[in-house]
Amino acid sequence: MESKLLDTITEIVGEGIVCVNAGGIVTHFNRKAKEITGIVLEGGRSHPAGSILPGDIVLIADNMLGDDDGGMTPEDLSHLNIRDPELRPGDAVLAAGVYHSGGSKPLYRRCGPYAMPQELCLEGLCGGLEVRLSVSRYEKLLTISVGGEPYHLRYLRSMAHLVVVDGGTGKVKFYQEKGCTIRREDLKGLLEGGTFQPKNDGTTEFSVIGRDFFELFQPCELTQRMDRLLSGGGGATLDEELYINKRLMLCSILPVREGNHVRGAVLKLTDLSELHKLLDQRNELITKVEQASLNVDNQAMRVPANAFPDFAGSSPPIQRVKYLAFKAAQARCNVIITGESGTGKSQLAREIHRLSRPDGPFVEVNCSSIPRDLFESELFGYVGGAFTGALSGGKPGYFEQADGGTIFLDEIGEIPMSAQVKLLYAIQNKRFYRVGATKPTNVDVRILSATNQDLWKAVREGRFREDLYYRINVFSLRIPPLRERISDLYLLSRSLTESVCAQYGIPPKKLSGSAVEKLLQHTWPGNIRELGNVIERAVAVCESSIIGPEEIELSPVGARPAEAAPVLSGPLKAQLEYAEEQALLRALAAAEGDKRRAMELLEMKKSSFYERLQHYGIK
Repeated sequence: MESKLLDTITEIVGEGIVCVNAGGIVTHFNRKAKEITGIVLEGGRSHPAGSILPGDIVLIADNMLGDDDGGMTPEDLSHLNIRDPELRPGDAVLAAGVYHSGGSKPLYRRCGPYAMPQELCLEGLCGGLEVRLSVSRYEKLLTISVGGEPYHLRYLRSMAHLVVVDGGTGKVKFYQEKGCTIRREDLKGLLEGGTFQPKNDGTTEFSVIGRDFFELFQPCELTQRMDRLLSGGGGATLDEELYINKRLMLCSILPVREGNHVRGAVLKLTDLSELHKLLDQRNELITKVEQASLNVDNQAMRVPANAFPDFAGSSPPIQRVKYLAFKAAQARCNVIITGESGTGKSQLAREIHRLSRPDGPFVEVNCSSIPRDLFESELFGYVGGAFTGALSGGKPGYFEQADGGTIFLDEIGEIPMSAQVKLLYAIQNKRFYRVGATKPTNVDVRILSATNQDLWKAVREGRFREDLYYRINVFSLRIPPLRERISDLYLLSRSLTESVCAQYGIPPKKLSGSAVEKLLQHTWPGNIRELGNVIERAVAVCESSIIGPEEIELSPVGARPAEAAPVLSGPLKAQLEYAEEQALLRALAAAEGDKRRAMELLEMKKSSFYERLQHYGIK
């Protein structure tokens, strides 16, 4: 009864479970543990037991010669008539040849570890068969194809893949799978005449119950810990990464005690070579939890599920933003979006446009990038001959380009007072005059605007018209900074990772749990823009499909860039430039990055201020 109960419980668990008694004899080995160790194999392929015979076609894909292949040496390839004096341990090897046939010409390619491309390939005819072999460093995948039929084998650090074709029948008589060590099927041993076990052929599966645990698994840190625990001299191991038969696993070892005596141990295994599958399961679980939370929280703020596909987040603050933005899109009134730099104001404006005027143009205007003297002509256009240098046929402004759609005035607080009058007129009357025109131009434009400034403060200080303020501020939306919606960070980072990979045209990458944990520890003063930059760099430097914490580079929170050593001597010009650069940096720090405030502190004109910033490369 107890044994059947244990069987039932362990089969429900998603990890591999192995139980041993005090003498180290295996008493239980659940199916998941058999799958992880390769005792039970998935898939419909099969082959009987046997060995490599002369005349058989042998295909090898080894990403690191001498590691996890039974200790292969360059000389071992002589079984396939391959003798390469340049071949070294650690090299990647692709080889196809006829076993113990001195007259045959093999296919062969090698590559040193430091010159390894993203994918190393070899293809051609071997023994009359069309074969293709590859090592994908990016996907950590070994592939051997015979007549177009692929045999895949994933690895974490290193692995030797082997497929053997019967020289007489032309059929595959052996293919390598995970668990080769526990089945004693390493590449070197098989090339030297060792036998291989049957796979999925209906015979009795490889028996492990009653076997010695220390014979099944090669000596390693895990077996040492198990030995110490069973001897009463070691403690438990909880979720540590350990190698088992040269494969990395997430392991826990727990003692089974009776009083003060250890009567056995339970080993829990999670295969880290299946990290993609684990991350997919994690992503699916997080999505389900977030959706469940969203369904509860959205009872009072109902928004269609597909309303904001490109504005990631499901935290309560962002749910409210989406709800208000959806209402604003339906009302079609003027909307001003506020929030710190990098919070996603531009993206939210695009979402509102898509919901309200999807068939019309969306024209985004960065008001801080337009020279003060050109505001009027850029916004409203001009007629031919309106001023020196004007195009003879005139030019439409941003408002005309947005006719029938939406104009988004980003950083609207930067518009000079002289242009604010015309803007107010255009908003009120839905028409304007081109520079130099005598007849008005009518437009149907919805106006969205955004700022990271305190516009009401600008009104009080006389830098922004009060009547214009009320015209654009019919519906106000504030996007909270990332530090106030940190629960959205996982969704955002996943969305950004997918977007960057698609932009680069590379296979998708995933963030490891430790990488996400590192992101969660940051306060994100640069908000989503900073997160996007961090993710883009991580995608660029990561050579595998899993982004780890080592690829996540974060700027020190609150720290300013290291200052250059002071120029205490030398030409007067160099000393003056150093003093000027430091004055700019101090003003920006005092103004917390607000360039307008920094200009005021330094009493500089805008053109001079931005020219000096560009000169010193200050962002």
